[in-house]
Amino acid sequence: MDFDIHSALPQWNDFEAAAREHDEDARALLNGYIRECLEAWAELDLHAEIARDVQVTGYQEDDAVELVRRIRAERRGQGAVS
Repeated sequence: MDFDIHSALPQWNDFEAAAREHDEDARALLNGYIRECLEAWAELDLHAEIARDVQVTGYQEDDAVELVRRIRAERRGQGAVS
């Protein structure tokens, strides 16, 4: 499927020009933004899952925070390997 960036994103030309002014690649910036959104949504899902688990298991908030840190570190490690 072809993707026409100009019809999908009407401000693309302005964004591309601004990126060039800052010596940035507009496509790389957009790709980075999309990646950040996906990671943020994954973190929100993980937080909701942990919050449900905390209620069921009786873990304290500090336990959940430590668990989140460990899971994020594991995911970063897995992403680096891929």
